[in-house]
Amino acid sequence: MEITDKELLAICNLSNLKMEFADIAKEIDDEGNILSNHTIYSLLEKELNGYNKRDELRKKYNFPELFTGIHFYIIDEASIKDSKIKADTEKEILKDKIEAECYDQDIGSFFRITNNKKRICIYNSKKELIDKAPIVMEYYDSLCEDSDKKNNVGAFLNEWEVIFAGDDYSIGKKTLELKEEKLKKEGVFKFDETKKIIPTREEVEKEKINRNIFKGIKELSQNEITGEIVGEIAKKGVSKISEKLDFLDIDYAEHLGNIANFFENSITDKNSYNRYFKIKVSLVDEELKIVICRNKEKSIIVIAFENKTELNELENNLNKGILPKEMFAQRLSLFLKIYNAYKKNKKLL
Repeated sequence: MEITDKELLAICNLSNLKMEFADIAKEIDDEGNILSNHTIYSLLEKELNGYNKRDELRKKYNFPELFTGIHFYIIDEASIKDSKIKADTEKEILKDKIEAECYDQDIGSFFRITNNKKRICIYNSKKELIDKAPIVMEYYDSLCEDSDKKNNVGAFLNEWEVIFAGDDYSIGKKTLELKEEKLKKEGVFKFDETKKIIPTREEVEKEKINRNIFKGIKELSQNEITGEIVGEIAKKGVSKISEKLDFLDIDYAEHLGNIANFFENSITDKNSYNRYFKIKVSLVDEELKIVICRNKEKSIIVIAFENKTELNELENNLNKGILPKEMFAQRLSLFLKIYNAYKKNKKLL
């Protein structure tokens, strides 16, 4: 059986959503391993049901800012006079307390988890989903409203599981983790789990802002008109900010070298060392988004990805030894295809 045009179109349209923040696991075991994944239909259904749950909780606690990234500040005459705005710590603490109490509540499918384990919801209305992914939402509504769901035009939404979704950060992080796992299985290194240095998403985003500032300062300093005016200031700014950008392109040699100790004299020569480490994975530069869906009945896997990087930039990354994530995506899909065929003892088309 082949994939239909409407299925392919819907999956591509689904990738317009912020799938990197989608909670695609439908069932997990006590250790956090995924037992089953959401279908496209159940993922959207959970998100829409989450709106009602969020409204219910916000009304219950009289706190409309729950599950948002909104912060609270005290603005009074003293703060205005001193030009200092103070954080409303009392309200922030109360918000954190309520959200912690509600952590087991289903508040939707799309949310990001911050460094301090808070959930911030990405979408707040069905209209936002329709604006971003009108095609897949049209099929969803048609299926919901039809009493004969089996023969509905959108029935395929229940047939396709979302087995992977990510962006630059999550794919780069996964690449590093897979490499670590591979080395552990090969018994090459002893790993010190307390010394992991993969930066968090928030750290990467903060440094990405710094990189944009760096780029702006550099352009100003190189401009014929503005360069003379702000040259010295710009040079200082470039020097300071550039020092903070090193970890954006994670080098395996640096990353794994910091968390691993060699077994006695198993691998000590430089050539063997480079065989394991001479590779980089960018966490921010490629602007990649990817969604991988699987149809069990048809035994088909579909990869939908978007990459805004120009081809010459991809070539530059390759020349620098930075792994293009499209290659990772292809390898991951192939791995999943083989693994699931073996697990289910099915022959794939």
